[in-house]
Amino acid sequence: MTDDAQPAPDPKRAPFPELEVDPPSESPASDPNDLGALEEKTQAVLDEARQKMESTQADFESRLAALEQRASRAKNRREQEVREQNRRTQGEQQASSGLAYGMAIAYAIAGVPIGFYLIGLLIESLTGAQGWKNILTIVGIFLGFGYGMYLAQLQNRRS
Repeated sequence: MTDDAQPAPDPKRAPFPELEVDPPSESPASDPNDLGALEEKTQAVLDEARQKMESTQADFESRLAALEQRASRAKNRREQEVREQNRRTQGEQQASSGLAYGMAIAYAIAGVPIGFYLIGLLIESLTGAQGWKNILTIVGIFLGFGYGMYLAQLQNRRS
Protein backbone atom coordinates (compact mmCIF):
# COMPACT_ATOMS: atom_id res chain seq x y z
CA MET A 1 0.00 0.00 0.00
CA THR A 2 1.21 3.52 -0.72
CA ASP A 3 1.24 6.64 1.42
CA ASP A 4 -1.01 8.42 -1.05
CA ALA A 5 -4.01 6.31 -0.17
CA GLN A 6 -6.85 8.22 1.38
CA PRO A 7 -8.45 7.01 4.57
CA ALA A 8 -11.82 5.31 4.23
CA PRO A 9 -14.80 7.52 5.02
CA ASP A 10 -16.31 7.20 8.45
CA PRO A 11 -19.80 5.66 8.04
CA LYS A 12 -21.06 7.48 11.16
CA ARG A 13 -20.23 10.93 9.73
CA ALA A 14 -22.43 12.66 7.18
CA PRO A 15 -20.89 13.08 3.71
CA PHE A 16 -21.22 16.88 3.97
CA PRO A 17 -20.56 17.98 7.55
CA GLU A 18 -21.27 21.62 6.76
CA LEU A 19 -24.87 20.68 5.99
CA GLU A 20 -25.50 18.95 9.27
CA VAL A 21 -28.48 20.32 11.15
CA ASP A 22 -28.77 20.44 14.90
CA PRO A 23 -31.67 18.44 16.28
CA PRO A 24 -34.71 20.62 16.95
CA SER A 25 -34.98 22.01 20.43
CA GLU A 26 -38.16 21.93 22.32
CA SER A 27 -40.79 24.28 20.97
CA PRO A 28 -42.03 27.02 23.27
CA ALA A 29 -45.54 25.75 22.54
CA SER A 30 -44.74 22.46 24.29
CA ASP A 31 -44.64 24.32 27.57
CA PRO A 32 -48.14 25.57 28.46
CA ASN A 33 -46.65 28.27 30.69
CA ASP A 34 -44.72 29.76 27.75
CA LEU A 35 -47.77 30.44 25.52
CA GLY A 36 -47.53 34.14 26.32
CA ALA A 37 -43.98 34.28 24.91
CA LEU A 38 -45.11 32.47 21.77
CA GLU A 39 -47.98 34.90 21.37
CA GLU A 40 -45.58 37.86 21.74
CA LYS A 41 -43.23 36.40 19.10
CA THR A 42 -46.16 35.82 16.76
CA GLN A 43 -47.34 39.40 17.26
CA ALA A 44 -43.81 40.71 16.60
CA VAL A 45 -43.56 38.70 13.37
CA LEU A 46 -47.01 39.93 12.34
CA ASP A 47 -46.06 43.57 13.04
CA GLU A 48 -42.82 43.19 11.10
CA ALA A 49 -44.72 41.66 8.16
CA ARG A 50 -47.22 44.53 8.21
CA GLN A 51 -44.41 47.09 8.19
CA LYS A 52 -42.72 45.36 5.27
CA MET A 53 -46.03 45.17 3.42
CA GLU A 54 -46.73 48.88 4.02
CA SER A 55 -43.25 49.89 2.87
CA THR A 56 -43.58 47.63 -0.16
CA GLN A 57 -47.01 49.10 -0.92
CA ALA A 58 -45.65 52.65 -0.60
CA ASP A 59 -42.71 51.78 -2.87
CA PHE A 60 -45.08 50.19 -5.39
CA GLU A 61 -47.37 53.23 -5.39
CA SER A 62 -44.45 55.64 -5.85
CA ARG A 63 -43.09 53.57 -8.74
CA LEU A 64 -46.56 53.35 -10.27
CA ALA A 65 -46.99 57.13 -10.00
CA ALA A 66 -43.59 57.67 -11.65
CA LEU A 67 -44.54 55.26 -14.43
CA GLU A 68 -47.85 57.07 -14.97
CA GLN A 69 -46.02 60.39 -15.20
CA ARG A 70 -43.57 59.02 -17.76
CA ALA A 71 -46.42 57.52 -19.77
CA SER A 72 -48.31 60.81 -19.67
CA ARG A 73 -45.25 62.74 -20.84
CA ALA A 74 -44.67 60.23 -23.64
CA LYS A 75 -48.31 60.48 -24.68
CA ASN A 76 -48.16 64.29 -24.72
CA ARG A 77 -44.94 64.21 -26.79
CA ARG A 78 -46.52 61.79 -29.25
CA GLU A 79 -49.68 63.90 -29.56
CA GLN A 80 -47.56 67.00 -30.16
CA GLU A 81 -45.54 65.18 -32.83
CA VAL A 82 -48.75 64.05 -34.53
CA ARG A 83 -50.14 67.60 -34.48
CA GLU A 84 -46.88 68.94 -35.94
CA GLN A 85 -46.86 66.26 -38.63
CA ASN A 86 -50.50 67.01 -39.51
CA ARG A 87 -49.71 70.72 -39.71
CA ARG A 88 -46.74 70.05 -42.02
CA THR A 89 -48.77 67.66 -44.17
CA GLN A 90 -51.59 70.16 -44.47
CA GLY A 91 -49.13 72.88 -45.52
CA GLU A 92 -47.60 70.54 -48.10
CA GLN A 93 -51.06 69.68 -49.43
CA GLN A 94 -51.92 73.35 -49.79
CA ALA A 95 -48.62 74.01 -51.57
CA SER A 96 -49.23 71.05 -53.90
CA SER A 97 -52.74 72.25 -54.61
CA GLY A 98 -51.48 75.76 -55.37
CA LEU A 99 -48.82 74.33 -57.66
CA ALA A 100 -51.42 72.27 -59.51
CA TYR A 101 -53.65 75.30 -60.06
CA GLY A 102 -50.66 77.35 -61.19
CA MET A 103 -49.76 74.73 -63.76
CA ALA A 104 -53.38 74.50 -64.96
CA ILE A 105 -53.50 78.29 -65.41
CA ALA A 106 -50.18 78.29 -67.28
CA TYR A 107 -51.33 75.50 -69.58
CA ALA A 108 -54.62 77.29 -70.21
CA ILE A 109 -52.94 80.59 -71.10
CA ALA A 110 -50.29 78.92 -73.30
CA GLY A 111 -52.09 75.80 -74.53
CA VAL A 112 -55.40 77.18 -75.73
CA PRO A 113 -53.84 79.69 -78.19
CA ILE A 114 -51.47 76.97 -79.50
CA GLY A 115 -54.40 74.60 -79.93
CA PHE A 116 -56.43 77.24 -81.81
CA TYR A 117 -53.38 78.04 -83.97
CA LEU A 118 -53.10 74.36 -84.95
CA ILE A 119 -56.84 74.22 -85.74
CA GLY A 120 -56.44 77.33 -87.96
CA LEU A 121 -53.42 75.72 -89.67
CA LEU A 122 -55.51 72.57 -90.34
CA ILE A 123 -58.40 74.64 -91.79
CA GLU A 124 -55.97 76.55 -94.07
CA SER A 125 -54.36 73.34 -95.32
CA LEU A 126 -57.72 71.65 -95.99
CA THR A 127 -59.55 74.63 -97.56
CA GLY A 128 -56.67 76.63 -98.97
CA ALA A 129 -58.07 79.83 -97.44
CA GLN A 130 -55.57 82.12 -95.75
CA GLY A 131 -55.86 83.95 -92.37
CA TRP A 132 -57.58 81.24 -90.28
CA LYS A 133 -54.53 80.50 -88.16
CA ASN A 134 -54.13 84.22 -87.27
CA ILE A 135 -57.82 84.69 -86.41
CA LEU A 136 -58.08 81.49 -84.38
CA THR A 137 -54.79 82.28 -82.57
CA ILE A 138 -56.22 85.66 -81.42
CA VAL A 139 -59.47 83.95 -80.35
CA GLY A 140 -57.41 81.30 -78.52
CA ILE A 141 -55.43 84.01 -76.70
CA PHE A 142 -58.62 85.62 -75.37
CA LEU A 143 -60.23 82.27 -74.49
CA GLY A 144 -57.04 80.99 -72.83
CA PHE A 145 -56.64 84.18 -70.82
CA GLY A 146 -60.31 84.06 -69.79
CA TYR A 147 -60.08 80.41 -68.78
CA GLY A 148 -56.87 81.13 -66.82
CA MET A 149 -58.63 83.92 -64.92
CA TYR A 150 -61.56 81.58 -64.19
CA LEU A 151 -59.16 78.97 -62.74
CA ALA A 152 -57.44 81.66 -60.65
CA GLN A 153 -60.82 82.69 -59.16
CA LEU A 154 -61.60 79.06 -58.32
CA GLN A 155 -58.29 78.78 -56.51
CA ASN A 156 -58.97 81.97 -54.52
CA ARG A 157 -62.43 80.74 -53.47
CA ARG A 158 -61.07 77.43 -52.19
CA SER A 159 -58.28 78.91 -50.12
